[in-house]
Amino acid sequence: MPVGGGEEAAARVVAQLGAKAETARELCYRLYTLCERKKTSPSPSPYNGLVQSWPEIMRLAQQEISSTGGIAQTFDFTE
Repeated sequence: MPVGGGEEAAARVVAQLGAKAETARELCYRLYTLCERKKTSPSPSPYNGLVQSWPEIMRLAQQEISSTGGIAQTFDFTE
């Protein structure tokens, strides 16, 4: 089930993850590869989109970290 919120929401999660964010990116790429290879549902497109947006997500996460003075303190999954 998609949560929504786009790159800004993803950047907040990345800011919260800190050093673990790279592992999340690698997981997305791996899920994309598996979906593409097996030609099964779910579609690999969301994973691919996330990997392609990663540079912008990281830029926004840096802004989030700078504006909060460190790693963001809360998750907001309601968006």
